[in-house]
Amino acid sequence: MRRIGSLYSGIAGLELGVLAAFAEAGLPARIAWQCEIDPFCARVLAHHFPDVPRYSDVATVSHPPAVDVLCGGFACQDVSSAGRGAGLGKETRSGFTLHHLLRIIDEIEPRFLAIENVASGAKRWLPRVVQELVDRGYRPRAVPLGAVDVGAPHRRLRVLRCGRPRERRTAARRHGRRRVRRRSASGRVRTFRRRSGRASGRPRRCSIARARRRTGRRAGGTRGRRRRTP
Repeated sequence: MRRIGSLYSGIAGLELGVLAAFAEAGLPARIAWQCEIDPFCARVLAHHFPDVPRYSDVATVSHPPAVDVLCGGFACQDVSSAGRGAGLGKETRSGFTLHHLLRIIDEIEPRFLAIENVASGAKRWLPRVVQELVDRGYRPRAVPLGAVDVGAPHRRLRVLRCGRPRERRTAARRHGRRRVRRRSASGRVRTFRRRSGRASGRPRRCSIARARRRTGRRAGGTRGRRRRTP
């Protein structure tokens, strides 16, 4: 059972979309917890999800239960083109909510993320969020969506930022090297340091164009001739 955590839940639009995606893929999922401070939205959530634990103030949430997917849309007032463009400083609403979103990501390390905000002010928040997620080991991808894409009679464009962890690699593979043991014809075992898929001392296979760029010679023969400079 996949577990979904929701920050800045509103009336649960984003987590319902994640649930629908899991259902379409035939994967069971449930909402593990939600967080919403607005009293009206909290009443709507309590009516439709009476059994789901709920937090009111994100600033007081600390180490919530771990989830597979964390979704949320932080405040848009200071990054939207309709606002004053105050940005993502900690003193702004957008910066404050983004700060706590990143803090909770650090605390529970979810497997996947679904973060959304306005498309009209994407240049004010998207590069920062991308860099923050990359620094935490995620591979983010931006998906532009609007209300019209799900049948609503208005545009309401948003950018949905989806992220998943990078492939975990060993230290040897991370540095592009590993040791390979070979036995010679005489029976002696020798150890080679392998880099980028080849053992040291062996020529790297490359294309003709790459060979010309690197050596300045005609590739295909044993040595070739140097190209004449104009």
